[in-house]
Amino acid sequence: MYKDKEVYKKSVKFLLDKKADKIEHSGRTFFDHLIGVATILEKWGCSFDVVMTGMFHNIYGNNYYNPHLNVSREEVRKLIGKKPEELVWIFENTDREKIVDLKNLDLLLIKLANDYEQSNLPQTIWSNINYEVRKVKNFDLNQINNMLYKLNNYTT
Repeated sequence: MYKDKEVYKKSVKFLLDKKADKIEHSGRTFFDHLIGVATILEKWGCSFDVVMTGMFHNIYGNNYYNPHLNVSREEVRKLIGKKPEELVWIFENTDREKIVDLKNLDLLLIKLANDYEQSNLPQTIWSNINYEVRKVKNFDLNQINNMLYKLNNYTT
């Protein structure tokens, strides 16, 4: 499933050692949420770096949710790599509504995966979402806005 199973296993162990499986988040555990976001990104065909960013997308905490794990950037960088950790840092320090303004497709996909992981959409809708996301190959604002419009209609 994942390109680098060792990094994935070490990341899971790290999250469990930090007791992420004991912290509540969106009606289940923080650990379940992080793994869920990573799994969605992997299903969408994202790079391993993006999948790992999704797994750690809120590890430091922010004004949306703070798990109070007391994790350093250096710890995360050593575990998942420089690029994914930098994406985690940017994602956590950017207002969710302004992610699209960064014109970074990886961050936008992480936001979408985070939003939809927390929604209660039926499985039949997931195949439509997967299809829409896979059509977006480059950062084309018109294409992305069209996709966001369609995805928004699934939840209303």
